[in-house]
Amino acid sequence: MKMKIWLMVSVLLLGACTAEEREVKGVEIQNEEESLIFNFGKAQEIGEVGYEVLNFSSTESISPPNPGSATSVLSVENPESQFLDLSLNLKNLGTTEKLASELLDITYTIGEKEYSTFKRYESNNASMFEDGEFNTIQPLTNTVVHYIAEVPTLKVTEEIKIDAVLNGKAHTTKLTLEEMDTNRNYITTGQALEVPQYADLTLENVYYTDNVSPPNPGSVFTYYEPETQTNTLLVLEMRVKNLKSSGLQADSIAAAKVVYDQYYEFDGFPAVLKSDASGFDPANITSIPSLNENVLFYIIEVPKELKETKGVLAIWFNNGYYHFPIDSEVTSQQVPVSEDPEVGAENDDISDSFNQENSNKEEESKSNSDVTEAETNDQSGTDIEIKKGHTQMTTQETLDLISHNEGIDFSTYSHNMYFDANGYLVIEVGLGEMAVGTYKIDGDGTLLQLDVESGLYIPAEQVQDGGS
Repeated sequence: MKMKIWLMVSVLLLGACTAEEREVKGVEIQNEEESLIFNFGKAQEIGEVGYEVLNFSSTESISPPNPGSATSVLSVENPESQFLDLSLNLKNLGTTEKLASELLDITYTIGEKEYSTFKRYESNNASMFEDGEFNTIQPLTNTVVHYIAEVPTLKVTEEIKIDAVLNGKAHTTKLTLEEMDTNRNYITTGQALEVPQYADLTLENVYYTDNVSPPNPGSVFTYYEPETQTNTLLVLEMRVKNLKSSGLQADSIAAAKVVYDQYYEFDGFPAVLKSDASGFDPANITSIPSLNENVLFYIIEVPKELKETKGVLAIWFNNGYYHFPIDSEVTSQQVPVSEDPEVGAENDDISDSFNQENSNKEEESKSNSDVTEAETNDQSGTDIEIKKGHTQMTTQETLDLISHNEGIDFSTYSHNMYFDANGYLVIEVGLGEMAVGTYKIDGDGTLLQLDVESGLYIPAEQVQDGGS
């Protein structure tokens, strides 16, 4: 459903070494026999280092917590391996810039083997990773750093020893993945999470459904369905109030992923409910005004067979992680049926079309300000089916999406793809020396096109003049 170009990053396993062989960049270990506690429970300030543990997990691939349409992904090379990923909010309290390893370095010990870590910084509002080995952290600056090691696949009850060197001294803790799971910061529905002068977020509901539709749909509206009949949708409904003095970009507020059996992991995308509840707006082009509230839907597609499996929902909000148990308390909701018989019949026809093609499509109309009455009459008898993107699309699938929605035959048209300064995938389409259109894929997979007259990217089907 959401378009995401995966930049596969090969990661070399940093081999095991003994404690005598270990080198810590820029840090001389003093009094190594003195073992202090590496604290998982609360923020700490020790010497020139401030840190707070955000999350600790095992996984076969690691992506940023708030992935955009283009994101970095780390994947293990050995199918019998997994990543251990400890993420910290790290603050440089000193007066000079420092590498993450100079402030705090981490190693894992499993059994008799010790594993060094490599580092990745979160950037662009946690939508991308940057190299953490050579990039420094400025004085009095906070950076979320992931300390990652590739290790053999672990049992959840297997003990992991975490050694942290900071301020010249060793700090240690031992735990299992099972213990980490039970000690997470869990929230409940109805609980408000407030960050002063940023946002107030309340998780109002979590449920499974095969169709996400607006509560008060009009005759034409956007809705979401799974890409295949073997999948369903896990939906989070969150109420967000902007506490900033300026607008708050809707796709920057919160993200979520669900992990079943501490192994099967899935993420999704946000959508903003319109103020009259008649439809959804794409989160990446929606801003919540200061001191205003909106309902944010976060939609995750998962296999139906996992509905009866226990899992953990991790909600990312303002660089913090909040967890919600996925168990028998999470119910399923039926697809809503409109009380208007004509609207219901129209939606049934569209739904049948969705099921036949096993893909997400949405039917949208232009607002009254975008079309004339004559245009509306001309289109009144036409069903417009707009295909959306999905995760892990290949180059060919991206071209197929444009071809389907725009009627472009790429056997005769040329194309060029690149990432812009904001990390969006841009697709330029031409015919000979003539530029036909410039496209982007937004955060929920919607195909956008550059409107030459306004200079803005809007849903491609609404563009009148796309030549550039």
